[in-house]
Amino acid sequence: MGSQPDHHDVLTMLLNLCTNAITECEAQLEQQKASDVAEAKRLEEEQKARENEARMLAEQQEKERQEKMEQMEKDRLEIEAAERDLTAKKEALRNAQKGPDDEEEEEEEEEEGQGSESGAEEHPVSLSHKHLHCFIYLF
Repeated sequence: MGSQPDHHDVLTMLLNLCTNAITECEAQLEQQKASDVAEAKRLEEEQKARENEARMLAEQQEKERQEKMEQMEKDRLEIEAAERDLTAKKEALRNAQKGPDDEEEEEEEEEEGQGSESGAEEHPVSLSHKHLHCFIYLF
């Protein structure tokens, strides 16, 4: 019967087995905690990177929107200036296309409206057909 272990030996082995299992579980638990902390840190960094990317994208879009608005305003001002120039050129062309007869009538109306006659007669300026085409071509 000496080959059978006694109760004390069995309890010691069982105690050692439990202690080893507990130690191993605690070590694995510490590793899992460290892994969880590292994973949480990685996820937090990824979230910050996504937020930073979204912020930069929003800033870029706002910058592009501002530039577009500024360009639209610049274009609007250029169009208004071009329209004013075109109106002035049209008026100049209309005035140039009025014949000497129109100018004489206007001058006569102006003289009659003033009620005074001057001794020197004014001669209307007449544009030749060639000069008129040059004038139109320039505008």
